[in-house]
Amino acid sequence: MERNNWVGVCCKPTLQIIAIRYNDVRDGTNKIGDVLANYRKAWNEKGIVSPSGLYVDWLFLKQDRAAPPTGIGFSAWANAFIDSLNFEFVNSLYEKQTLGYITGIDGEVQLHKLAEAAKQPAAAFPFRKPSLGYVVQWLTELGKETELQGLLQHAENFLRLSWENGGLFYSRNDVQGDNEANAHMDPYTGNAGIAYARLNVKDRQKIMWEKPWTRENLAKQPCIDGIDLSQDIDCLRSIWDGEKQVLVVALKAWDSSNVDIGITAKSLTSGVWAVYIDGELAKTYIVEQHSLTVKATVVSKEVDFFF
Repeated sequence: MERNNWVGVCCKPTLQIIAIRYNDVRDGTNKIGDVLANYRKAWNEKGIVSPSGLYVDWLFLKQDRAAPPTGIGFSAWANAFIDSLNFEFVNSLYEKQTLGYITGIDGEVQLHKLAEAAKQPAAAFPFRKPSLGYVVQWLTELGKETELQGLLQHAENFLRLSWENGGLFYSRNDVQGDNEANAHMDPYTGNAGIAYARLNVKDRQKIMWEKPWTRENLAKQPCIDGIDLSQDIDCLRSIWDGEKQVLVVALKAWDSSNVDIGITAKSLTSGVWAVYIDGELAKTYIVEQHSLTVKATVVSKEVDFFF
């Protein structure tokens, strides 16, 4: 960032700043203050925010000029993470940035491409912004539920949802379809962008920025160990409810097979713990070493564990 006069890193306008913040927390340092001051100054000096409210597509460092935005994609990508460190700024630009790009007509939400850009020949460089994935990540971070759920429903209606080895994704389709490219699906959006949007919650990046987990937090909070994807099972949820003092885990096999597992609950307080599986008491344990392991079988339907 310093080599680029603090304006950012190519394709990663804020991720490196988030990393500095987390390193500060881990290492007990405070480098982020000076970095943020330089970063915000550089954005203002370089005119990163265009008159339309969108961020410029590219900044040519040696030529000291910017390429104007050709769509909403890059701005959405940046905003999904800038929200963590500049919440008011991101929210203040939302209406201006989405004008004409996200519409709700007759109860249907659609994402539109820039009409002028669509008139131009396809770029020789084989890259099309995965705008849908970027936009739904941005919407979920800002908590724009109406727009988010509308676009997710649009994906359900028009795009090819598929399962493979326990993974749910939208199949790649490089062909641009009719009526706002209903058929097109890029790998980023289909494999990651929509999944992120479905799993994320409002202001999650902001919450992690302001209250990141520390070693001290994790040492006190019960957690689950001994489960990974190589076992052909999926973890549907894992929650520690501090108020009710209960650890909840839901697991499911990818296919019709039964999978024998050993699920370990760690960082438990000493004393008597009961384990329930699908609402039935399985066993009680006297915990002295802050952990316990339960042997169980996971099947193709959800299995709930309560500690």
